[in-house]
Amino acid sequence: MLTLETFSPDNRDRQIGDSHYRICKEYEAPFKWYISEHRNTGDEWAQGRGCFRGSLEDVIKEFNSLSREREIIDRKRR
Repeated sequence: MLTLETFSPDNRDRQIGDSHYRICKEYEAPFKWYISEHRNTGDEWAQGRGCFRGSLEDVIKEFNSLSREREIIDRKRR
């Protein structure tokens, strides 16, 4: 489980099935943290970004709760 204390550039990724999740930060104001998902099955490729927050701690909590493939991508389609 990721925490504020263990978060680093080398420890911000997670793989679930064909989905690769990463915690990222916007480079333009207001500099929010978010979760990026890239999914590649070999036949299909998709990406999504979600869970934009000003608090890294809140994004880490959401990141730790991810439990399946396409979670961020599917949220964007609702």
